[in-house]
Amino acid sequence: MITSYDQPLNIPYVLDEESLRKVYLIFFKEFKKITIRANCNDSTYKEFYDLEELLNFENNSSRRILELRLESFQFNHDKIDSDEEYKRAELHFRNARYLPPVNLEIKGEDKFVQGFKDEIGHVLEGIKPWYWFISKCNFISLFQNLLLIICLFMFLIGLYLNRSNLSGTFEEININWLFISLLIASPFLLGWPLNKLRNALFPSSFFKLGQQKNKYDQLLKIQGWFFKFLIPSGLILSFFKIAFFH
Repeated sequence: MITSYDQPLNIPYVLDEESLRKVYLIFFKEFKKITIRANCNDSTYKEFYDLEELLNFENNSSRRILELRLESFQFNHDKIDSDEEYKRAELHFRNARYLPPVNLEIKGEDKFVQGFKDEIGHVLEGIKPWYWFISKCNFISLFQNLLLIICLFMFLIGLYLNRSNLSGTFEEININWLFISLLIASPFLLGWPLNKLRNALFPSSFFKLGQQKNKYDQLLKIQGWFFKFLIPSGLILSFFKIAFFH
């Protein structure tokens, strides 16, 4: 019996040399040959002979890796009818904004598929960045849900107060429509810049290889400065609210 597994995984990651070696060893235990391919920022497509060549790749800003694939295939032509002799695996890391960061595809004997999936899954859980919960947050959707709750709450209050009539002066009606328009647009007006900030400060995927190691270290420093500014600002605003509007 041949089992197949092909699943996009919404798992944020920071792929560094240590984690890449762990993934490579999992492949190496099962396959004789491992193909490593990368798509880069300069629209080039690269195939590396082995892991060391990939780790020695400069990965600078103009040629940084955007996608990385590890894939292997094994088939024994002498036992073409045996399911045990057929197996395939592909692990695809993406640095794409609107696609799942990781895709795992496995095919072969059921025992091999389950074991390979569990081993890769264990490594993927270990390469999540500390801010993974922030990188998965879509602020537009968050504000849309919040707006839906507010509108539902306002509707229920209107029913309770029996204010279903739409009478009012021309100026009042215009002001009401302006308020409604701003309310509807608010998830995008607030969420879009926050999503941009999230992508810049808390990327869901990062290849911490070559020259990008220094960039990631700088990113961690910026994250530290961001929270050092954000937390005191929140405390100051809370103090002014309690002091002057209580």
